[in-house]
Amino acid sequence: MGIKSAASDFIIECVRDVATAKAVFTSDDVWSAFERRGGHRFPIEKRAMGPAMLRAVKEGICLKLDKVVKSNRRSQGLSQCYRSALIERSKEDRVAELLAEIASLSDTLSKREAEVRCLLSQ
Repeated sequence: MGIKSAASDFIIECVRDVATAKAVFTSDDVWSAFERRGGHRFPIEKRAMGPAMLRAVKEGICLKLDKVVKSNRRSQGLSQCYRSALIERSKEDRVAELLAEIASLSDTLSKREAEVRCLLSQ
């Protein structure tokens, strides 16, 4: 097995991990898992993620969604698609994920409300 094949397999493992943890994710999430799990062992180019995400779709790990968002990665800043996980998760995991998303949205909403109040008071 060559380096490219080993790196691709490792990225797919990372996609599986992310898809197991999150119902909707982006390649930024996969890059984070890749780095967290020691992906530095593989000398790959940043553009290797695209073919790996296509492979993940072909293997039934996730689906590509129509929603696009800008990458948070420093060196990229490119658009990336959201992915919908096809891996089954327990009801408890899904509830925990939804509650975390609600908390995040609530925090963002509070910040936006404070900005509006500040603008109105000027």
